[in-house]
Amino acid sequence: MADDVVAWLSDVVGRPGAVEVVEALADGAKSHIALCAAVPLAKRKLERVLRTLAAEGVLVRCDEPGTWDLWPGRTTRYALTASGRELVAVLSDLDVWVAIYERYLDGRCDGDHRRIRRTWR
Repeated sequence: MADDVVAWLSDVVGRPGAVEVVEALADGAKSHIALCAAVPLAKRKLERVLRTLAAEGVLVRCDEPGTWDLWPGRTTRYALTASGRELVAVLSDLDVWVAIYERYLDGRCDGDHRRIRRTWR
């Protein structure tokens, strides 16, 4: 697997709640309320993860056209994009998790991963 793909995967799955959100959406679109129940994060943290995954092209917000600046309503639903569905398939491969873990052990992770690693030493 290419190192840039592993780097991107490391960044995405390294975000708290990201894997849980992708897993919750793997079997179809969900409402914001259903995601709150499925993912053990505070509402603001969940919203941050949703925005990040949307910016990465992993999911879309399926409600009336508008902006992410508004708090999601009861009818707001989220669904995986084609890239998000590919991500689910890729993450089901154990070799991918091994590559991500080896990248972490080698210290080649960016951002929060290094901070977390330093606190464990």
